[in-house]
Formats: sequence, structure tokens, C-alpha cells
Amino acid sequence: MDQRTKDFDSRVSELELSKAHLEDALQDLKKENEELRNLVLKQKIAGAEQLAKINSRLADVSGELSSLGKVLKKDMERIAKMKRKE
Repeated sequence: MDQRTKDFDSRVSELELSKAHLEDALQDLKKENEELRNLVLKQKIAGAEQLAKINSRLADVSGELSSLGKVLKKDMERIAKMKRKE
């Protein structure tokens, strides 16, 4: 083998090693990307669950306010009737 062939073979070996490192790095990045996607999905699920709890509580409060409104309306009507009788 002449020197040129040896240099070429050496360079090919270096490039193959670099390719292997890049493929490993790509696989690592794919794993990290999948982990990040899973974390984002978990956050979205947790956020949705929180919103569901908040909406449920708001519905409860709305119901309570509606009930209070009805009681206040009846009380105001009674007061108005009492004033008319006076």
C-alpha cells in the first residue's frame, strides 16, 4: 500500500468513528426528546385536571350564589310587602 491509500483508509476510519458518535448522539437526543414530550403531556394532563377541579368548584360556588340570590330575593319581597302594609 502506498501512503496515499493509508491516509485514505485512516480518514475513512476516522469518518466511520465520527459517524458512529453522531448516531449515538442522535439516539440520545431522540430519547431526550421523547422524555420532554412525555413531560409536556403530563403537564397538560395535570393542567387539564386542575382546570376540571376549578370548573367544578366554580359550578359549586355559582350554585351557592344562585341559592343565596333566591333567598335574598324572597327576603326583599317580604320586606317590600311589610313596608307596603305600613
